[in-house]
Amino acid sequence: MHTRLLDSFTDLSDWMAVTSGKARLDITSEPGPYGQAMRLDFDFGGSGGFVVARKPFAFTLPETFAFHLAIRADAPPNTFEFKLVDPAGVNVWRYQDAAFDFTADWRALCIPGNRIDFAWGPAGGGAPTDIGAIELVVAAGPGGQGTLWFADLQLEDRTVTAPPRLRASNTLPGHDPACAMDGRPDTSWRAGPDTGSAWLEIDFGQLREYGGLILHWTSTPRERRFTLQGSDNGDQWHTLYTATRSVGERNYVYLPNGASRYLRVQVEALGAADCPGIVAVEVQSFDFSRSINTFFHNVAGHGARGRYQLARFFITNMVRAGGIPAGCTASRLTGRPWISPMAR
Repeated sequence: MHTRLLDSFTDLSDWMAVTSGKARLDITSEPGPYGQAMRLDFDFGGSGGFVVARKPFAFTLPETFAFHLAIRADAPPNTFEFKLVDPAGVNVWRYQDAAFDFTADWRALCIPGNRIDFAWGPAGGGAPTDIGAIELVVAAGPGGQGTLWFADLQLEDRTVTAPPRLRASNTLPGHDPACAMDGRPDTSWRAGPDTGSAWLEIDFGQLREYGGLILHWTSTPRERRFTLQGSDNGDQWHTLYTATRSVGERNYVYLPNGASRYLRVQVEALGAADCPGIVAVEVQSFDFSRSINTFFHNVAGHGARGRYQLARFFITNMVRAGGIPAGCTASRLTGRPWISPMAR
């Protein structure tokens, strides 16, 4: 992981104020916690609307990322938005907090990529890649007037590039744990004979964000039970997903906003003496399960055209009714934005 400075706010000439209605926004420079800061003085003029500080940029986002900036404010609790705009200026993604805590002390704000959602544009969805502009927005809730200060805008690359390490509770000779992520369909990890249950563990070497898994199984035994667990230290584990009965040679696991250093698949045969084998474990990015509909769209993309239409109808309506399909147990939400006091 490494961090890139996007703006130190020493030169504000490229920042532009955009307002609606009677709103007013002034952009000036002031000393900040590490150097200069950008000061935004806004006044909604007794009405609603929004104020925007916008600057053109030109960079490509890594696969997994987070934005960092220092912030302080003297303002009523209006809506705060952090927006990304594509180079054509037509597709917009945003992080939005309708009850943002505008307080006076300098704080560090972290906005992970999995909390920046598609807002509008002809792309219709998907994750941002090439960025043409960044916008800092205050949208009127109670409105009024106030001041915000921003400093030290950075982009953190959280993409894990080193190959993961794999180990297992036990192994059948010739079917090592590494076979589950070697990219070959003719190899697999298998536990020793007469082993009714076993586990396969993946160590990414550092915290990794993910949105789901695709598990490819050996053809026998046909039925299995499996549990997926995550851990940040390899000692304390929490359950992310449980399937009490699974069939078929491929399973899709819904893990929205997941993040951990370790993943462990615990498997158990149903009605057979030998433990199921794993041909492949495909770790999916957070965008795989950005929503339950996005998840199912990705699942359908792996099947024949029309195969999942009826299931999609049922899943969509269950989610609208407030539920998640049976077996889809949400992961621990560790990818949320965080804000903390600045070190003095």
